[in-house]
Amino acid sequence: QKILDIIDLFDVDIFADMRVRIYPIYNSDVNELSKEMERIFASFEVSLKSARGVGITFTPLPRINSLLVVSAIPGIFDKVEKWLKELDRLPGEGTKLSVFVYYVQNGKAKDMAEVLKQVYVPARAQTQARTTTTPTPPQPGVSPAPARGVRPAPTPAGQPEALAPAPYAGEGGGVPEGEINIVVDETTNSLIIRAYQRDYRAIMETIKKLDIYPKQVLIEVLLAEVTLNDQLKYGLEFSTFSDSFVRGGRTYSYTVGMGGTAVQTNFASGLRYAVTSVDRLAAAINMSAVEDRLKVISSPHLLASNNKEARIQIGQSQPILTNTYTTTATGTPGVVEGTIEYKDIGIILAVTPRISDGKLVTLDISIESSSAGSTKLGNLDSVPFFPKKSAKTTLSIMEGQTIVIGGLIEEQKENINSGVPFLSRIPVLGALFGYQQRTINKTETILFLTPHVISDMGDSNRVTEEFRNKLYSVQKELERKKKEDEEKGGKGGAKPQSAAPPAGITQSRSSTESITP
Repeated sequence: QKILDIIDLFDVDIFADMRVRIYPIYNSDVNELSKEMERIFASFEVSLKSARGVGITFTPLPRINSLLVVSAIPGIFDKVEKWLKELDRLPGEGTKLSVFVYYVQNGKAKDMAEVLKQVYVPARAQTQARTTTTPTPPQPGVSPAPARGVRPAPTPAGQPEALAPAPYAGEGGGVPEGEINIVVDETTNSLIIRAYQRDYRAIMETIKKLDIYPKQVLIEVLLAEVTLNDQLKYGLEFSTFSDSFVRGGRTYSYTVGMGGTAVQTNFASGLRYAVTSVDRLAAAINMSAVEDRLKVISSPHLLASNNKEARIQIGQSQPILTNTYTTTATGTPGVVEGTIEYKDIGIILAVTPRISDGKLVTLDISIESSSAGSTKLGNLDSVPFFPKKSAKTTLSIMEGQTIVIGGLIEEQKENINSGVPFLSRIPVLGALFGYQQRTINKTETILFLTPHVISDMGDSNRVTEEFRNKLYSVQKELERKKKEDEEKGGKGGAKPQSAAPPAGITQSRSSTESITP
């Protein structure tokens, strides 16, 4: 019996008659407020060592900025409510506004201010509308704390009281409700915020999530032209870059095309692309350039921010004579003057990247290729025209992979006429004294894009180091070429001169016609 009495002495429910409340703190530091509450209740000679009997404990919860209160005294929570309401307030709250300055670190203060105004101005109107709505029913097992001044119903003996948050009566749950004014100082790239301390804390939580290091992507661009012939008549779709080469005693093979599929006879028109690895692509480009099958037009590098367009133009501004007129003055001959406008021609590439957390890059690509020409129109012998090829597409690719885009095929017809002056122009018989050559050239413009995602300063340093190594490799290659030329010592004959036409033969001007299928 004595053993059973001892067991009954220790086998007790430690949560019996214990009451627990969680109070969110809106305007004060929860650690400081917890110490103040302990000093206040200690002055009433309430024990702070244990919540049993006539004791009470205050536990700050900094992560959610709330105060956990535990006590077995039924009526003590009325006093806790009263003192929290008195302590958790700002000096001069409701009558005094404060001015805060935040210096934006990773973006434009003007853009951030626009976002904050759109977020918090409607939020205040929605808060007023929510005061007339029906409250959300509590979750199972969680009972809401009563408003201050309302005593909770007693808990049955032997059953612990449910753990529940105890919001202040009339508080807005951290949503700014006071007057907020945001001004942008573009000189210092800062935000000047006029608000209450409580509202400023809520705004700062949003600012910290917006003012982060911007994602960027470095896009390696290679624009090339492939000359199409009988062996290379289908361009990119023909898996043209399939070959092998020997270097350093080892044989390397490569294939770049539509996934290495078999040769097809029917091909879809329009823009098409393939994805391949960087190493295999570099080998294909180098060997194709050596064999004069591929001509590199340009190889720029674009650094673009997330969701921002990067644009590059390779070409020139072509002058166009739009109007001519003659000015006359007394005693002087007339002077012909004109009005000239300029039109950009060449290759224009615009890329807008969208970067995901998994370094998947979605690219909105727009490419345009234009040139200048002239044609006869009515009584006008030379009317300028500008053939243009353009394409737009959206595609997704992982960071570090290369996208190959092709399909822009251009056909040029060239006629060369030469012959004996006067005799070659005689009808019918003139062909016996002249020479005619007609050639058709087809080229396909191919675009290679390789994105490299820059998410932080570490990625930025890595990309910078890789670019520096590339420049160093180019420098070493140039030094090697220069050394080889010096070792040759001027060996080799003079450059062959272009053969002049035979006596009596005059080569006429050639005409070029550009056709884009």
